[in-house]
Amino acid sequence: MKFDPKDFRRALGKFPTGVTVITTRDAEGKPIGMTASSFNTLSIEPALVLWSIDKGAWSLEAFTRGKAFAINVLRNDQVDISNRFARRGEDKFAGLHTRDDANGCPLLPGTSASFACRTWSVYEGGDHLIIVGEVIDYAYEDNVSSLVFHNGRYAVPETHPAVQAPTEALEARGLLGDYLLYQLRQTLNAYASDFYPRLSHFGVSAEEWRVLTLLADGEPM
Repeated sequence: MKFDPKDFRRALGKFPTGVTVITTRDAEGKPIGMTASSFNTLSIEPALVLWSIDKGAWSLEAFTRGKAFAINVLRNDQVDISNRFARRGEDKFAGLHTRDDANGCPLLPGTSASFACRTWSVYEGGDHLIIVGEVIDYAYEDNVSSLVFHNGRYAVPETHPAVQAPTEALEARGLLGDYLLYQLRQTLNAYASDFYPRLSHFGVSAEEWRVLTLLADGEPM
């Protein structure tokens, strides 16, 4: 059966995906990068991930013949980075302070997570090629939210209203249950677990929020 390509894309868009930038270096050592939402996990032991690349992509040779690549999972305020690496015909790395991973692939600054991968295998997949990578190193940031693509547009993940914060942690028996400082600390922990993840929507970390709060309470500087 043949589907209308545009309508098929709309149906696929009902499944939210994360947004990543895949990076590598070509045979001459030039940094290469492209935006991709096809990143997914494949195996825990061994640690394998996969993504797919269009056979018409200009960077196809660099990724399919290269021995390594890096997955950069974008933070939810990095829409401009996603758009930059989705375009063609420009120096996508201009002005970005990147660093190399263990394989020499560029890592973008400020991402929510990154994975350094050795190319495991490349498989046929219709009009795409499926690239499987073995993760040899990774890093991630706590209390940050990642960029999402849903219904053909960017989105941000939110905690579902049906998911209630646990209240059992606020309950205690005996001396601690009647100790005001303990109760205040437990209340703060429950508040922080809900509040801190929201800060990433504004591009602010928990540490930066604490500094700004202290500065706001002081004299003008």
